[in-house]
Amino acid sequence: MKAALQAGDRHIKTLVPSEIKGSPSPALLDDLVSLAAQVCGAPMALITRTEQGLAKPASVFGLTADDMIVVAALQIHSQVQKEIVVVSDTSADKELAQQTLANTGLHIGFYAGVPLLAPSGESRGVLCIMDREPRKFGPEAQETLKQLGRLATAQLGLTIDQSLVEESLLREQNLSESIINSLPGVFYLFNEEGKYLRWNRKLEKVTGYSSEEVARIHPLDFFTGDDKRLIASRIQKAVETGDAEAEAMLVAKDGTRRPYFFTGSLMQLQGEACILGMGMDITERKRVEQRHAALAKLGQSLSSATTPEEAARIIGDISDELFHWDAYALNLYNPDEGIIYPVLNVDTVGGKRREIPPPVVCRTPSVRSKRVLKEGAELVLKEEPIVMSTDTIPFGDTARPSASIMLVQIRNRTKVIGILSIHSYKVKAYDKEDLNLLQSLADHCGGALERIRAEAALKTSEVRFHSVWENSVDGMRLTDEQGLIVAVNEAFCKLVGMTAKELVDLPFTATYAETENLDNLLQKYRQRFQNQKVEKTIERKLTFRTGKAVDLEVTNSLIELPGNKRMVLGLFRDTTTHKKAEEELRKSEAELRLVWENSLDGMRLLNGAGTFLMVNEAFCRLVEKPRDALVGKPLSVIYDTAAEVAVMQKHREHFEAKLIPPHTEREVSLWNGKKQFWELSNSLLEVEGQPTLLLSVVRDITVSKRVQRKIQMLEQQRALEKERERIARDMHDDVGGSLTRITLLTEIAEAEIAAGKIVASEEAKVRIQKISAMSREVVRNIDEIVWAVDPGNDSLEKFASYICHLADELLKMTPVNYRLDVPTILPNYFLGSDIRHNLFLVVKESLNNVVKHSEATEVSLQMGIAATEFSITISDNGRGFETGKLKPFSNGLSNMRNRMEKIGGAIKLKSQLGHGTTVALAINLEK
Repeated sequence: MKAALQAGDRHIKTLVPSEIKGSPSPALLDDLVSLAAQVCGAPMALITRTEQGLAKPASVFGLTADDMIVVAALQIHSQVQKEIVVVSDTSADKELAQQTLANTGLHIGFYAGVPLLAPSGESRGVLCIMDREPRKFGPEAQETLKQLGRLATAQLGLTIDQSLVEESLLREQNLSESIINSLPGVFYLFNEEGKYLRWNRKLEKVTGYSSEEVARIHPLDFFTGDDKRLIASRIQKAVETGDAEAEAMLVAKDGTRRPYFFTGSLMQLQGEACILGMGMDITERKRVEQRHAALAKLGQSLSSATTPEEAARIIGDISDELFHWDAYALNLYNPDEGIIYPVLNVDTVGGKRREIPPPVVCRTPSVRSKRVLKEGAELVLKEEPIVMSTDTIPFGDTARPSASIMLVQIRNRTKVIGILSIHSYKVKAYDKEDLNLLQSLADHCGGALERIRAEAALKTSEVRFHSVWENSVDGMRLTDEQGLIVAVNEAFCKLVGMTAKELVDLPFTATYAETENLDNLLQKYRQRFQNQKVEKTIERKLTFRTGKAVDLEVTNSLIELPGNKRMVLGLFRDTTTHKKAEEELRKSEAELRLVWENSLDGMRLLNGAGTFLMVNEAFCRLVEKPRDALVGKPLSVIYDTAAEVAVMQKHREHFEAKLIPPHTEREVSLWNGKKQFWELSNSLLEVEGQPTLLLSVVRDITVSKRVQRKIQMLEQQRALEKERERIARDMHDDVGGSLTRITLLTEIAEAEIAAGKIVASEEAKVRIQKISAMSREVVRNIDEIVWAVDPGNDSLEKFASYICHLADELLKMTPVNYRLDVPTILPNYFLGSDIRHNLFLVVKESLNNVVKHSEATEVSLQMGIAATEFSITISDNGRGFETGKLKPFSNGLSNMRNRMEKIGGAIKLKSQLGHGTTVALAINLEK
């Protein structure tokens, strides 16, 4: 309400004369009353003066002679007051309405008056403003009216002496300064040339121009385009008619544009025509209008939407008008299932908006969505650098995270039915007020989305009912309270052998033969209908009018149609064939049970899910589980727990694809650790209208399989032994013989060189010696390989003998004294070539280490057998070593350990500096 007062400090004093002598100036009072109307934004204002107890108009603004009748009554109401009188709604003030406004035929909806009091307290008059509509008048506006009242009081002070007047004038001049600059809007006073004569500081603050710049600028320079032409026309109108108003965008110095409502009134200032007015920032009003318009448009558009996708696009367009989003998502939510149903996701990709296809399956809400669904709206404003949130599920351009996000619940009354979110790539694009508005918009559309969902569900239900009615294999009949047929489906007509035209509007007994006691049936039906206790399920033998006798199963339901009209819906099923089939089935079942229970082979019946439906006693004995531990349980309960998942998955896959082999053999691991070989004969039992089942006959062939396998193993072993004999013979005769001849030739060459028969250089001598040594070494290695391959050596006794031979050959040429401790009699254990070869190499490596590295003088090789464990211990009295530092033969020890692990044996090494080394080897002979 302060807005219009700020025309300027230095010009308001022209409204008050420098001297008051005898009577107030009418022109100045006119200016004051006009200023009061402008400042307070009221269409009517009045100043009265009190003469001999009567109020007489001193200056009028916007009032007619007829209005003065009502105003005079209101003036009397405030004239007797000592403080300002404000009546926001005159119709609500019963006392005032009865005393002052009765039978006037006129309407003043708002009134505010301030008494003009002399220093002595007596009334000099009243300054008041009025409006035809009720309105609010806040404390700031009231203070402004009081200040203007003091100016009016000064003008009416006919008895105040000159000094008091001058003092009052100075005070009022200062007061005018504060009044003008305290106005919330921009105040201006300019002449016909467009030169500003007066303005308030608000104009400088809003436009960004300094006082000197405003003094030089033309009023039209604050506008552009059509707004500039509009303001020019309104200024001309104010000059011609005295008043004008307009809405336009005020352009600040930095280019910022704000909507303003401007008023202008023509006034004479020192004989010069000027425009006095003010402008109010209507940004919030425009925003409210935009919101109201958007919500109205939303409601109107949603009323025609028929699908959630169509509604989501409408909501997205309205949201874009209000908030200017870059990405948008509307997802519905089912609280019972806890599932999100994406409806519409839109993102700006490459500068263009694109609808993002929803996922194939619905999904559970993200962490952020769960929080919004539970706690309410959420505003997310990110700072640079902007990264993708971890508590949400991204869509669209996932490489470009949103900077500003608003998420709100979509509610239908108190039920949360979805989430609406809008995104911007701009930092701090939204605020709390925007979030509240988006929530209001979402609440506005919640009912429409629920209506669409309900309509879709109803339509689906109607389509389904129609489909069921027309395509049902069961007869369907609708009858009223009198038992008259209202509708029948095609299946019912086929059942009774009559057409729909022949049946509709007739009693339902028209389909029955006369022998069925028709009157009694109809009477019972009407009685039950009246008591609302229809027979829900009936099974009976019945003869139709056509003579057809059937076993009939009838299901009745009492339904209520629109208009509270009740009917009975009956479903009729001819069970004649079914009854016959049941009888045949009972006979078949008796025969099957006889075979089932007396079979020596195990028998089981499974469904597609792999659940035991039936098992016989032979099968229970086979798997060692009682019948009640199997029936109703999954197939996996009879198998080892490690195979449960694979067994069930394989069964379901094969069952679904109908790839069950009719005959198969396989090894199974049972739940108790036992392994068996089963021979299975499988048959798929397919009965029309019933789920397919799998019948399996299971026979334990474990013993025969083991015998068969042992025979195969023996045959394979015999063939292998023959092959090993051949290899050993070939290696010994061919490779061994050739190497032996090479060795002899090198030895002859060495002898002839030594005898001087052959002249050779020292280098040649050395090479021949190396060849001789290497050939002898290769011969020994070949002998070892032949020994390992030869199946004749596959015994513990042969192995021990060869080890002793190895030790003797290796140690007899050294200064080391050795002792062999071997049991006189060794059990006849089979020792395969792989075990013999690896164990032999480990012992050889140990003895080589003694000779090469230990500096020992004595070594002991002991063999022993305890139960099924065979052990070899090699001990020396050498220098020993630290076991943590195995530099001398660490690679050899690593190879020894690897070889023992390979054959399932163990090796232990014990050594200490100066106290020798012990290597202990052990292997289980029955593994």
